[in-house]
Amino acid sequence: MSLFGRPDEILTDNGPQYTGQAFQLFVKRWGIRHVTSSPHYPKSNGFIERHVRYIKAIVKKTQQNKSDLHIALLQVRATPIDSKLPSPAELLFGRTVTTLLPSRADSGKVGHRQHLAHRAAVMKEHHDRSCRRELPPLRPGQHVTVWNKERRTWHPAVVQQKCNEPRSYVVQTPNGNMIRRSRSHLRGPYNTQVQQTVKRTHLVEPPTLDEDQEDRSDPTQPAPSCETESKPPDPNNPQTVRTRFGRAVVKPMHYRDYV
Repeated sequence: MSLFGRPDEILTDNGPQYTGQAFQLFVKRWGIRHVTSSPHYPKSNGFIERHVRYIKAIVKKTQQNKSDLHIALLQVRATPIDSKLPSPAELLFGRTVTTLLPSRADSGKVGHRQHLAHRAAVMKEHHDRSCRRELPPLRPGQHVTVWNKERRTWHPAVVQQKCNEPRSYVVQTPNGNMIRRSRSHLRGPYNTQVQQTVKRTHLVEPPTLDEDQEDRSDPTQPAPSCETESKPPDPNNPQTVRTRFGRAVVKPMHYRDYV
């Protein structure tokens, strides 16, 4: 129904699949007129019976020749009924269908394609007015950052190759995985001097201790209490836990009762 619409009339025999309550409710709900042939008199539905026999013969021929049944049915549906009536497919869709046999180009079909191409060009023009500029292409070996959708973070990666699809690249992550991403999900490449400046600005290296300072530390000193851990840690304390970016870790207050 959603593909071809509601029929006005259905002509069937008196099979149980058509006389059941479910089918009766269906035709009543959709407003379809259900007409049945006389019992034990298939001649009253001769058009359908003749067409069924014709399709059965085609199925047997395709099985004997081991050919494709769908291609045979396509040819049947695309063949004109007579000199005055078009094919069944054209009667149903209002247009000719394309088959494997050569045929003349339909002027209406060409006009529709040209109109669709013009609409696509107009939509692209409106999109390009408000979108950002085209990103520069990448080359294999360039260091970039790739967007992780699950974690919503950027991770480093190296470009391996450009795909045949437009604006698509294969990159390798530090753990060795090869992933394919769009150009909009890749940042870079960055200049080496810019990377060093960013590292010096945002990364804080943990303080280092020489051997004399390590020897002067008292191993018998008790560990800091929970009250001490809840305070901001001392950056010069070697026991301070730091992240990989150099930021000192502050233990939350709700963990003060846990050992």
